Amino acid sequence: MTPTTNGPVVWGFFGAPFNDNNPNDVVMQPFATGVGGTISGKWDLPEGNNTTLTAQLPNILSGHAYINFHTRQFGGGEIRGNIVPASKCSLGQGFWKNNPDAWPLTSLVLGSQTYSPDELLNILNTSVGGGRGADASLILARQLISTKLSIANKSDATSVGLAITQADVLLAGFAGKLPYGVAAASAIGHQMTSAADALDSFNSGALSTSCIP
Repeated sequence: MTPTTNGPVVWGFFGAPFNDNNPNDVVMQPFATGVGGTISGKWDLPEGNNTTLTAQLPNILSGHAYINFHTRQFGGGEIRGNIVPASKCSLGQGFWKNNPDAWPLTSLVLGSQTYSPDELLNILNTSVGGGRGADASLILARQLISTKLSIANKSDATSVGLAITQADVLLAGFAGKLPYGVAAASAIGHQMTSAADALDSFNSGALSTSCIP
């Protein structure tokens, strides 16, 4: 179902219809204090309301399923929320550098330039230098490569979209392909390392609230 349409109950785990019965693994846990509690169930393969889990999996995985709580006061449903697949956890540059066979893309755009896998691996393996003379363009590019590969691998890009745009704009200000030899201590170098830090937060998983490996 789409977010604005209603569909039939395909699996009920509380009240009627009750389909969590093969086996019944509903767990109800009242709060220690106050009113309310939690309830959970597990849809097993033999269960369903005139359907099966196997038949409904395409709808669930494509975002065309929802959970609805019907109450006595609101028989048509009181609380409703669409079910969406969990995104994959982001992976850092160490993983992508050491596992090129796992790359979900055959090319990437960094700034205004398109790079092949061999060119990208060369960037990931090239030393950025040290101290104030470190190449900020490489620092940024390495984080940007990791971010874009993770997103292509189905990580959620919501929290990092602005940082990606900023990184591409900074790199697009230079002609030709990386590296650009931008001193980290320069004004543009500070902008690049700041953008790289934002991307690193995403790549390290610090911005992920929920994901699957």
